[in-house]
Amino acid sequence: MKLPLGLTQNPFVVSLSNHERIGITVLIVSVLLISTACTSPHPSTTPPTQTTTQYPADGTVLPIEPVQGSGNAWSNGIKFSNIKFTFGYLNQKVLAPSGSHQLGEPCIYFTGTLTNESSSRTYVNIWTSGLETWESDNLVGLALEIIDPQSSDEFKIRLSYSPSVTTVTINANSYLTHPP
Repeated sequence: MKLPLGLTQNPFVVSLSNHERIGITVLIVSVLLISTACTSPHPSTTPPTQTTTQYPADGTVLPIEPVQGSGNAWSNGIKFSNIKFTFGYLNQKVLAPSGSHQLGEPCIYFTGTLTNESSSRTYVNIWTSGLETWESDNLVGLALEIIDPQSSDEFKIRLSYSPSVTTVTINANSYLTHPP
């Protein structure tokens, strides 16, 4: 057999026995399996699929029941009314006993009206049990409201968000001078 370009032997034609062919086939398959195993993620090292939390729509009033808690405010003529717990997102960075919370983080806005039925200007500290009270008026963990005698004022306090909370205990103390 005459080869083109003056070649006397075809370098691509190799004569192999059946055993040699089987050996080479096993070697090629093994190399392919090993290279595939090295490039494919192993089930134990694959990160778990991340789930996304479904939040209520911004501004949704949540079915949370307010419960009167501890403190002297109620016996000193302070009344809470129009209480709502509304889902929202932080519109500013805030501090809390657990640390700093960032812009856009889910939270609950605890809003309502405070009425001072006493004859004295009153300072009212408000904090909650059931959800962490975040910063309000630069105070960490509680809110401070000042209410003139025989008047009412609106309040807004940021709380931590938890989808499982159904009641929040409202605690309040009242003072005739700025509390310590």
